[in-house]
Amino acid sequence: MFKPGDANMKSKALPRWEKGVWVGIQEADKSHIVLTEAGYKTARDVSRLSLDKQWDKDFLEKVAGVP
Repeated sequence: MFKPGDANMKSKALPRWEKGVWVGIQEADKSHIVLTEAGYKTARDVSRLSLDKQWDKDFLEKVAGVP
């Protein structure tokens, strides 16, 4: 789970966390690199899922992008 950089600009009724695969840290601004179904995104906050939800083969096959 990650919180994209524009999360504070979303409506308070919308979810602020999104599901993604963490792949590293961007050296320029120390933001996290996350792959989602929509592609490559950067995030300011990341959070681990519980152990039973961490490994999702179907989601890994859907993510797009190159870190």
